[in-house]
Amino acid sequence: MSDSEFIQSLREHVREEARGNEALERVARGEAAPDPSSELEVACAPLDDAAVDRIVAKVEAVRPRPAVVVRVAPSVWRRRAALAAGPLALAAAVALYVVGGPKAPPVELPAYGVTARGESLERSAADPSPTPRLRVGTGEGRFEVLLQPERSVDAPLVAYAFVVPAGGEPAAAAVDVEVAPGGAVRVRGSTRALSGAAELRVVVGPRDRFTSEESARARARSPATGASDGARVLSVAVDR
Repeated sequence: MSDSEFIQSLREHVREEARGNEALERVARGEAAPDPSSELEVACAPLDDAAVDRIVAKVEAVRPRPAVVVRVAPSVWRRRAALAAGPLALAAAVALYVVGGPKAPPVELPAYGVTARGESLERSAADPSPTPRLRVGTGEGRFEVLLQPERSVDAPLVAYAFVVPAGGEPAAAAVDVEVAPGGAVRVRGSTRALSGAAELRVVVGPRDRFTSEESARARARSPATGASDGARVLSVAVDR
């Protein structure tokens, strides 16, 4: 068995030993400890004799046998395993959480305020509905909708705009959508882009949640007011 094969085999078994080790898990999660240096010391310490014996036995069990058997003293294998097990234990703990451990909680977006301005549309003040309403004039003009979060959002966000006819499916809107640092969104374009639309819906969410327009369109079909799934769907009614 080559050194690289030995280390690979050893790493896999050390990872098994590391699973469930509270000290290693705290280090892997980055949780604060009363004495961080002691946590790191525990994480990097060699495994105990029983753990090393188990690992050596497992490595020996899968080690290919050469045509001419040259017996390697168990103490040599044990010494090599003991020297490498400490640093590998720390790496294994990190791997448990980076690869297969708890996921970061989803980003919960704050509520958004919606304002609009443009030559050919105006905000309707007479309608008490919580859904903002935009009145589009008969001529061609420009419009701009601003979506402002109640608090700044640190996570990178994306936004997609869709026009929705009455009782119809969301379709990509031919408008410009910009997302500013902090989560504010600006949607602007020609009022022609709103032709036939009863609503303009804007889906805002984490970049890794919506990797394509199609994934955002699916969310636009269910414009729930909550953001438990890490997204907001802001609706603006279009009146003529």
